[in-house]
Amino acid sequence: SLMLSANSTKVNPSNLYVVPAGTAQITARQPLSGGSQTPIAPISIGLIGVGVGLRNPQVSAVITGASYSYDFGNDAWVTGSSNQNLTWTLASGPGSVTSYGMYTFPTSISTVTSVVLTATAAADPNAKATQYILLYPTSTDGNFRSALGGQFVDGKGFTWWNLTGIEGGIIIQSPGDYPSWPSLSGNAERAIYQSGAYGDNSDLHWHLIVPNGNYKVRFLFGQQYDGCLLTCVLNPATHAPVAIGVNGQLDAHGYLWGQQVNNLAGMPWDYLAPAQVTNNLLDVWIGRVNPDNSSNQS
Repeated sequence: SLMLSANSTKVNPSNLYVVPAGTAQITARQPLSGGSQTPIAPISIGLIGVGVGLRNPQVSAVITGASYSYDFGNDAWVTGSSNQNLTWTLASGPGSVTSYGMYTFPTSISTVTSVVLTATAAADPNAKATQYILLYPTSTDGNFRSALGGQFVDGKGFTWWNLTGIEGGIIIQSPGDYPSWPSLSGNAERAIYQSGAYGDNSDLHWHLIVPNGNYKVRFLFGQQYDGCLLTCVLNPATHAPVAIGVNGQLDAHGYLWGQQVNNLAGMPWDYLAPAQVTNNLLDVWIGRVNPDNSSNQS
């Protein structure tokens, strides 16, 4: 309607204003004497359509054999409308979800399994969001195992799933030099130590949905080998102190794990951290700490 004609690029001068789609127009007027008003100027306001937001569009959950649920409705919201109601449906995968977002996990799976939920806004059926869930199984001994750098099966037949921390800095060391470590000869978990490495400013962060309860989080560290077991003492600054946090609590700060094995090359070390889960969320974080006045190390 703004065109003067189909063959012209000029605007029709008789059409003063057209409200674009998705906007509202407000006209400001100035009172004159006698109560009359004269328009001053139109003001356009862009209107945001209805949208659905999710706190974590992609999450990971551990299936332990226990029946438990998680309320994804608490992690979602609606924009562009005062009506915050959502209707949840199960698009694919096992388990079930209520209309308000309470998802009940299956009690058993044999491999990594994908679940997709859909949240639809009551204010606009075209406004939707997709919640992706990856389900991870536990081993037959009841433990969940995760390895950096790929999926491994250890000497006991337990699978270590590839669940890399969700922040940057990880350096994959697979295959690395750990298979040659004499100190791990006969160790069922020798393929796990030093399957990943970290560098400057590296953080690793795992965020898992799990049943409520008490947990023990085990970290497997490995001193680099490079063919000099028991003959090389590594510079502690090359791996620097680390900080370890579980569920918002700092379990270790400035932790020099290499000191536990006298910084000898080709030596493994485990660290255990307790965790109490009351909201179905297990949050594990490990970050590198450069000491005061130290230079960055690789």
